[in-house]
Amino acid sequence: MRMLASSLVRSPAPIPRASLFSLLGALSIPVLPLLASHRAEARWLAFPISTGSLPISITMGPDGNFWFTLANSSQVARITPAGVITEFRTPTFSFPFDITPGPDGNVWFSEGSSGQIAYITPQVDITEIMFSLFDASSGITTGPDGNIWFCDLTGNTIRRYEMAHQAPR
Repeated sequence: MRMLASSLVRSPAPIPRASLFSLLGALSIPVLPLLASHRAEARWLAFPISTGSLPISITMGPDGNFWFTLANSSQVARITPAGVITEFRTPTFSFPFDITPGPDGNVWFSEGSSGQIAYITPQVDITEIMFSLFDASSGITTGPDGNIWFCDLTGNTIRRYEMAHQAPR
């Protein structure tokens, strides 16, 4: 019978409770005043968007701005670090869902139930790519192979869009 290397690993001896509590008690006396005086205060900034537009997903784009999807208004939007928001309508009515930076310098997004995925260029041109007449896309990401991967919800499939076959713009 062979023994696996992992079965030879031994855990360290436990520290007796009395010693552990003594050590923690001794450390907490000088540390507590320091923790109280260095308490961080939360600061929230809110950036309003169109009512009912339903923001779903956000990502950092290659241009240094944040990009997000607005499912109910069939748009993707850009927000600068300063909070300036610009919305862009998709060419066909869709429900943009997930969004990711692409390997090509564009921002890619799933278009929900339209059977399409799409990308928006830094010049804000949107190109849609149909993969089905009726399926729904979500969960889009750039793979380590440099291709775009996404979920086809109604097709019960994972799909890969091969960037090598993309027509140049």
